Amino acid sequence: MALRRKKLVRLGHNQDEKYHSDSVMDDNGDIHFAFLEHLIDNDYEIKYAKYDGESWSVSTPDPIPITGALLGHISIGVDSLNNPKIVFMAGNSETGNQQMKYAEYNSEFEFWNLEIISSGDYSSLSLAIDSNDVPHISYRHDTSIDTLEYRTKPSNVWNMEIVTTDTGSGEIVGRFSSIAVDSNNLARIAAEAYNGIKIFEAPGWTTINIGGMDEFVDLKIDSNDENHVIWMNNGGINYYSTFVNSHTVTPEWNYANRKISLALDNNNIP
Repeated sequence: MALRRKKLVRLGHNQDEKYHSDSVMDDNGDIHFAFLEHLIDNDYEIKYAKYDGESWSVSTPDPIPITGALLGHISIGVDSLNNPKIVFMAGNSETGNQQMKYAEYNSEFEFWNLEIISSGDYSSLSLAIDSNDVPHISYRHDTSIDTLEYRTKPSNVWNMEIVTTDTGSGEIVGRFSSIAVDSNNLARIAAEAYNGIKIFEAPGWTTINIGGMDEFVDLKIDSNDENHVIWMNNGGINYYSTFVNSHTVTPEWNYANRKISLALDNNNIP
């Protein structure tokens, strides 16, 4: 099972020009990064880097510059052949021409397949790859009425479902979404919704309310298909597991850096 990490990438000689990466470790222990590299002014470029334990290899999945405040909206996964797949926001947020793009690497022919999933104002992108190498994406659709949405591509077409939406009260829905898939390749999404953290489970998007929050969420599913979630609340990190049917506040984990990530070992221990 691939492990996900979120951190600031330091690659190359110009170490101040890389921002807001997502990363994952594959079954061989190689590390895959996706990040934005600053070009000039408010322009950035999506980059991919792989570390095999000895050296870095770097490529550009999409050569078209990204303009504006799109930092942080990147998520990466790997398939059964350890090929990287990346979902990211592109376009120009200053002009309102924003796009959600998906890139997957073809190791046989050594090039990136790139496609536009949809145009719109999206954020909090999260990507999971199931055992059939099918991508699953959760994200917040930022409109006058916030929506938590889900997309997957089991064949040649992206399917979209609305997971939940603002009831009209102006509450934030879908922020900090985190997606994972269970042993049946069904998606589960943890996200901020209606003043708290909730887990939405397919099919039907059954809702589990697990507590209040400040920001940042990470969801993992263990080998028994139990949920494990961490999130920020009141300056500390909270942990929830359906296995123990409770949540535990961990003030000893009260770090200033609020970017958080969760991994499980072979015994399903976080």
